[in-house]
Amino acid sequence: MTARRFAVPFAAMFFLATLLPAANLVVPSLELVTRGYMNAGTFVLESVADLDLVVEGGYKFGGRIGLAYTDGWLEDPSFFDTVYFDGASVVVRDLFGIPLSLAWFVGAFDVLASGSEFPVSFGTAEIASAYRGRLYFPTGVPYDGIHQVRGTGLRVSAVPAADVLMLSLYLYQDGWFMDGIDFDLSPAFDPGHWSADLRVLANLPAIKLEGFLGVTSVPTSVAGWYRAGVLFYASMKSVEVLAELGLPKWDPVADTPFSINLFSMLLEPRLHLGLFNVAATFFWHPGWYEQQLTGELGTFDVNVNLYLGDLAKTPTLGGLEGNLGFDSTLGAFDLKVSPYVSFATPGAVWKIKVDTKLIPFDTSDLVEVFIGIRSSF
Repeated sequence: MTARRFAVPFAAMFFLATLLPAANLVVPSLELVTRGYMNAGTFVLESVADLDLVVEGGYKFGGRIGLAYTDGWLEDPSFFDTVYFDGASVVVRDLFGIPLSLAWFVGAFDVLASGSEFPVSFGTAEIASAYRGRLYFPTGVPYDGIHQVRGTGLRVSAVPAADVLMLSLYLYQDGWFMDGIDFDLSPAFDPGHWSADLRVLANLPAIKLEGFLGVTSVPTSVAGWYRAGVLFYASMKSVEVLAELGLPKWDPVADTPFSINLFSMLLEPRLHLGLFNVAATFFWHPGWYEQQLTGELGTFDVNVNLYLGDLAKTPTLGGLEGNLGFDSTLGAFDLKVSPYVSFATPGAVWKIKVDTKLIPFDTSDLVEVFIGIRSSF
């Protein structure tokens, strides 16, 4: 079964590549993180990887099919490790000769309120926070934005003002719901949960705005589950501000009382003074994320990044990060400092950092080393 799960989507990718004119094989997302740490007196390496491989082509009639590989411990190969189907979509643009596009998608699709859509749809510079993914959350939920659309359904997008405003409506069977475990130890999909999301993006010269509202019908919920999020980004000379505020899941009946634990919140001011830069990230972890419990209720992070350099102008940069984590449910906090160096190679950005855990202080678990590679295709 494992070989078939690998072969079928892989064959489908190359079949699509033969059908699409000027099809391209691209790697839109790659994150490889190796973590070195002490375990029972022995220094060990543990690697995690997220990889997307996509065949896409054509602007007017755009099709794409993607494979993904996710592994939480690459050094421990398993019989069940496999490349799996991640998503496919077909997009028809300029429908009926008007600025309207229609997309049919299966699997992973758009990420909402992360800022990642602005470079794709409007050709802007990257505005998303670097405080996301496996490098900063190697053992927990790899947060990125407020919510990701996943399932089987339809997206209708309109562009009332070219390069300025985009509206999108998603109607789909939600793919985040799982029920038990399949025979191959993978989560078993639970069908019949239907979702809808309405999204708006505004691309102004100095300000970027994104907002969405969503609802999911859940048989066990009387009123259904609701979600909402907003992203705000502003650039003013040497200062940038990014803010994400979202409600990943709210059941009006079950989620009482209404509290801060329902929210996901990120605030990141950035200061650029020549080659000297400061970025401070304040992140409140939500109790639910992508329709699942996170197990991180009441967790709050503060990450301060001081660095010299600009990868858009210089080949390397280096700096020092300080990270304070607080768990309000346990009343405990931890503190670590991390010197690091980062450099760009064709198609990828490397980051090597050393975490020194100051609180709680334990000489047997004082230092962790991270080597992270993230695609920049």
